[in-house]
Amino acid sequence: MLRPSVVYAAGGVRSCGLLHVSPTTKDMTTGQFAENQFEQYLIDSKVEYRRISVASEPTPDFEIVLSGRRIVVEVKQIDMNPEDRRVLAEIRAKQPASYWIPNRVRGKLKHVSRQLQAAAISGVPTMVLLCNNVPLHEHGNADEILDAMFGQTTYTVSWPEDRSAPPSVSRVSAGGSRAVTRSQNTSLSAVGVLGRAGSPNRLRIYHNPFARVEMPTALFARVDAKQFTVHHEPESQLPSWREFAPNSSAG
Repeated sequence: MLRPSVVYAAGGVRSCGLLHVSPTTKDMTTGQFAENQFEQYLIDSKVEYRRISVASEPTPDFEIVLSGRRIVVEVKQIDMNPEDRRVLAEIRAKQPASYWIPNRVRGKLKHVSRQLQAAAISGVPTMVLLCNNVPLHEHGNADEILDAMFGQTTYTVSWPEDRSAPPSVSRVSAGGSRAVTRSQNTSLSAVGVLGRAGSPNRLRIYHNPFARVEMPTALFARVDAKQFTVHHEPESQLPSWREFAPNSSAG
């Protein structure tokens, strides 16, 4: 999926209107920001949990218990990079700014299996939880999760030998750079995204259909969360998200 080049007005409002960026927004970059945010969410939701001690080998960050079932969670934080800081500085200076938005989710999902593999082998569901710490863009939105997990939106354009004839464009399909397949990242049961404090349905969960251990949707029934499973329309080669309804028999 193509990422838009986003234009900011001098006052700091993104032109597409999804996010207001104050010129006084603070850079909250810290390795503990995401973990602290998730821990507070668990406390507020009255979810039993424990932090997993750091070891010499890569380990997940949290173990939570829902309906008597353990879930292992690896927290990933999306921080501002130098380009983000440049744009934010221009906004603070009340200057127009623009930049290209890459999919930052894909990189966070590429190398998670080592942390989660042991849990999945023992039959424990796992989740990578993303927390966006970039005020300029909603990294981790549903489209970006879909794109990162199942591949970039791709078209094939073919030119006939007769150059006077128009080119043909294939049906849209999922291309490369997939983070999950039947043989890749199967230790990952789901991807979670934690929104800003105070937002409704703060936790969004996107289930991995290729997971070694399924994350039962019923586990999150009592907490403030929305869940999505992948769906294929018969006429489309692209997957899409379908929100799980609590009264559904799925999961």
